[in-house]
Amino acid sequence: MPRKHVYLKEPRTFVREFIESYRKGGSSPQIPDVYAAGKRMGYEREKIRIGLIEHMSGERFKPSLHLS
Repeated sequence: MPRKHVYLKEPRTFVREFIESYRKGGSSPQIPDVYAAGKRMGYEREKIRIGLIEHMSGERFKPSLHLS
């Protein structure tokens, strides 16, 4: 059965909303919990990582260019 296409939220938004909903339950999530939930939602691991970085730093993630 074909899966219906789901439009994913921006990774930072997903991470923030997931952590807020987890805290309403009285505890705070560990990083593996965020990865597991993101994977179930259809996010790639790298996108979840970027979302975590942006959430924790409070700013957009800009991969630095390492020029040799």
